[in-house]
Amino acid sequence: MIDFITKRFSGFLIIAVLLFIFFLPCVVHSSQISLTWEKPDDSRVIGYNIYYGETGTNYKSVPAQTISSADQTTCFISDLDERKLYEFTATSYDSEFNESDFSEIISFFVEPDPVSDPDPVSDPDPVSDPDPEPDPDPLNDPDPDPAVSDQQDAYFSDNSGDGVGVFRYFYSSTSSIYFKNSLSGGFADIKYSFSNQRLSTEPIVFKGDWDGDGRETVGFFYPLIGKFELKNSHDGSDSDIDFFFGPKSFGNLIPISGDWNGDGKSGIGLYDCESSIFYLKNALSSGNSDFKIQFGSANRLPGYGYYPICGDWNGDGMDTIGLYCLGTFYLKNTLNGGFADRKFNFGPHEDFGNGDIQPISGDWNGNGLDGIGVFDNRYFGNTFYLKNTLNGGFADEKFNFGPSDTLTVLAGNWGKN
Repeated sequence: MIDFITKRFSGFLIIAVLLFIFFLPCVVHSSQISLTWEKPDDSRVIGYNIYYGETGTNYKSVPAQTISSADQTTCFISDLDERKLYEFTATSYDSEFNESDFSEIISFFVEPDPVSDPDPVSDPDPVSDPDPEPDPDPLNDPDPDPAVSDQQDAYFSDNSGDGVGVFRYFYSSTSSIYFKNSLSGGFADIKYSFSNQRLSTEPIVFKGDWDGDGRETVGFFYPLIGKFELKNSHDGSDSDIDFFFGPKSFGNLIPISGDWNGDGKSGIGLYDCESSIFYLKNALSSGNSDFKIQFGSANRLPGYGYYPICGDWNGDGMDTIGLYCLGTFYLKNTLNGGFADRKFNFGPHEDFGNGDIQPISGDWNGNGLDGIGVFDNRYFGNTFYLKNTLNGGFADEKFNFGPSDTLTVLAGNWGKN
């Protein structure tokens, strides 16, 4: 946000304009901005003239937009060309069209979009289903508090694809994880709990196949101390692998996992929302990252910008990175920056910034390729919308699973098939 107060005054109008440029939430290619200003404290003002153009041009000769109401204090500027520097200024005018001096100039460089696509596809909203068919509470279990199941091997299904899971964090007692092997609602197949005394501070939960046994288990990342704790089993006991990786964080780092080198085991990583940099590591240990990848625009925090997502998008046995933002997926087939290899629309074009919309990826049909999905809990629906193919359109699978206070959603092969 850039702001200023005009320092010049005309003989006709006294104007004190606070003019701001707002980057619209996740406008990926930055070709549209919002100009906002404060209404001058002058009863003679009836409107505003907006001037802009490329630096070095005579853009002040004719206003680009005229606002005919003194109460309207915002406008949108679109169709800005990438890699060009623009200047913006404004004036106010009275009923006789006497115009104030120009406000001070805001300069704005339109950065190129690292994930742009020359042929974006506008697909229908996959969550506008006229028949939502909500499932009953999947966690209304007659045995509501089994910390660890003694029969967890019996829960492993014949489903050849990935299932889903949810994590609930309770500040007062224990936190629970619920896994589902099938892509359907109903009771959880696996449920276990952790003591919050063991967790010590609120973690971010993610998953991976840490030991290469073919099934995925949970991991915890503690951003306040930069610590990873990884589990090789589905129970609430102590972690099997502990190490520190990355700096201490107050919300800008998100843990991720993937088989970055194709060895059959998951490595870990961190996505820095402020810089839009991925830091990936093959070994489950401290030390420097093996990959540092700039992908996406910087300074976009979760809920108001990019969410990281990882998967094997092309079936080569190695996971790569991707981003999700307000209904659009941007996926890479290689571990480097540059343009997205796949871009498509799937999911709602809104986000309240509180985790109600979360992207998810998994091999839903067991064909060796990861698909994508969206978890939508905006209206306490706990609804998963999953796609087997990397394109827009309607969901291939839709079901309700998880409590209304779900914090994090997961996907993986929870048992060895």
